[in-house]
Amino acid sequence: MNYEKYLIFGDSITEFSYNPQIYPEDPIQFTWGGALTSAYTRRMDVIQRGFIGYNTRQAKKILPKILEHDGRNVKMASIGFGTNDASTAGPFVIPVEEYRQNILEMIGMLRNHGIEKILLISPAAMDHAHWKAKVEGDIKIGMERSNEAFVPYVKCLEDIAHQEKIGVVNLNKPFNAEIARRPNDWQKLFVDGVHLGNDGSKIYFNELMNAIKKIYPEYHPDNLPYKLPEYPDLLPDLSNLNP
Repeated sequence: MNYEKYLIFGDSITEFSYNPQIYPEDPIQFTWGGALTSAYTRRMDVIQRGFIGYNTRQAKKILPKILEHDGRNVKMASIGFGTNDASTAGPFVIPVEEYRQNILEMIGMLRNHGIEKILLISPAAMDHAHWKAKVEGDIKIGMERSNEAFVPYVKCLEDIAHQEKIGVVNLNKPFNAEIARRPNDWQKLFVDGVHLGNDGSKIYFNELMNAIKKIYPEYHPDNLPYKLPEYPDLLPDLSNLNP
């Protein structure tokens, strides 16, 4: 059967999007990638290409090869980088102007491959204290992060989306609203201060689905055909079963 594809391309937020237990000591979590694939079951294939620790400089290097091998019939794509680019110290830092250029180049790569339905996914937010306590590897390589540092990168994505007439999902806004709404336990949005926990993944999933419904409604699951009849509707001679 011929399924159209939705490519989700990003950093560790995408790589872990199907992982219900990033840390073995944590409880099982809701995952936005799993929910996304479930929503598109028998409608569209979700192709996950996530890379922990990657920034846009590395992403634009590997995207052509991803498209070469996995790009057939991709009709919609998300670019979800920025959490590492927006680091304030360490090896992952990408200045915002280079970030802008890298994002534009990746948009061009997708378009050259015939992919016009593009969503830019912004960094969300972070719990600085939890991150410093939990992710020792990042600290050892001199990495530093802050919520404030995300802001110009989020604004950059919004500007690019407006300029290029494509979609953008500003995760920073709903995450900060949720942090303000629940001052005593907002830290539960994350499993380690950066990567998403149960409630954080639900925000991501809901914001993404709302954006698709608003910007590219023809590719929202509600508007895509459900492939093949459900089993109660199959005729005895299977004459309506035409994969």
